[in-house]
Amino acid sequence: MGAASFRKINFLARESLFKNYFFRKFLRSLNAIPLVRNSSDFRALRCALAKLKQNKVIVLFPQGTRGGDWQRIKGGAGFLAHEANVSIIPAYIKGTDKALPRGAKFIRFCPIVVYFGQRIIPSEFVKNSKKENIQRINAEILKKVKELGELSTIAV
Repeated sequence: MGAASFRKINFLARESLFKNYFFRKFLRSLNAIPLVRNSSDFRALRCALAKLKQNKVIVLFPQGTRGGDWQRIKGGAGFLAHEANVSIIPAYIKGTDKALPRGAKFIRFCPIVVYFGQRIIPSEFVKNSKKENIQRINAEILKKVKELGELSTIAV
């Protein structure tokens, strides 16, 4: 994602990745924000929200992990977009499963392609309660990323 972007970006990354000193230094150089998974990590969300309000870019993987389940996504992306009133650019990354399969210790060199979709504007989904709005935004993210994934299978 960093190579595909023209702006300086910030990532949300699972906290366990920060345990190794050298990898932690590397992640910090990429502007990664540690996130405790499977919880409402208010510290990480506040930090991400502050960056969004400063017009900075946040990249997160809404399924909660690389190569995760696309049947359901976590609520963080919709929450952040709703709270900061910022647009979302859906993206689908193809090839990471071959470059770094689960359990692999080293990266393999292979093509990785990033597909970007049309901007999602959260204010277009504001109709009901905050919770319903966030759910609608997340449903739209899921729909758009699935469409990009389908497009990637027919793209040359």
